[in-house]
Amino acid sequence: VCNGHPGTTHMTPPEKFLTSVKESLAELDKILPNGSFVVMQGLVDGRVLWDTMHAQTHPLGPKYHEVYDFLACEGISPCNGW
Repeated sequence: VCNGHPGTTHMTPPEKFLTSVKESLAELDKILPNGSFVVMQGLVDGRVLWDTMHAQTHPLGPKYHEVYDFLACEGISPCNGW
């Protein structure tokens, strides 16, 4: 979801992600005891997070977008591709 590159070109395409999830679930089906449960959680739409949080104050003091702009400028942002 987060990546260290600008834009989305380094993100996994949806089709490949779906294939990988299905393969992982098939492997789990082979090794988990019968009756086991696997919990999968969806991801939050980043646009909603941005719209809600970008102008809010980060615990460090500046606005959230200023913190992430600084991290991106330093080349150390964990979520440069948002």
